[in-house]
Amino acid sequence: MKTAIIRITILLIIVLSTKVFGQTDNRWFLLPDGLGFSNQLEYSYDTDTNNEIFENWLNLDYNKNIFSAGLRFEVFQPNDPDPSVSRGKVKYADIAYKYIGVDIGDVEEGLNITVGNFYKLFGRGLVLKSYEDRNIRIDNNLLGVKVEVNYKGFTLTALSGSIANIK
Repeated sequence: MKTAIIRITILLIIVLSTKVFGQTDNRWFLLPDGLGFSNQLEYSYDTDTNNEIFENWLNLDYNKNIFSAGLRFEVFQPNDPDPSVSRGKVKYADIAYKYIGVDIGDVEEGLNITVGNFYKLFGRGLVLKSYEDRNIRIDNNLLGVKVEVNYKGFTLTALSGSIANIK
């Protein structure tokens, strides 16, 4: 019981400290221009199996002029028991999402190229629905190349790749 209280206290300190160093006017800790990060930490306790569950998603993104890049580091301990999510491992820690992108032009008329992991939805998702929902443990991002061209109100999307989380 005492170790559980200590662990909860440590987790609260980590969570609360991430709020302190957010984007504020405090000048002693500033991120470089274009660099952004976010962290989502979840801790829970399963009373049925007496297991502590730790999940963490750390996103790091960088934007400079027309270029962008980013990655997401994921940690799950213990991993989800569902074999479609767990990838056959008890503990999971990996860079599961990474991309490099180029935006040429603007929203009305332009070209967007993304190489790496990406999400895409065509219409209502009957043809293609690649998305992430952490509440129901779905992350079916695609790994490949996506090219989007916008011209005079029309959008042409070409993509090539495969499902990223199948090992």
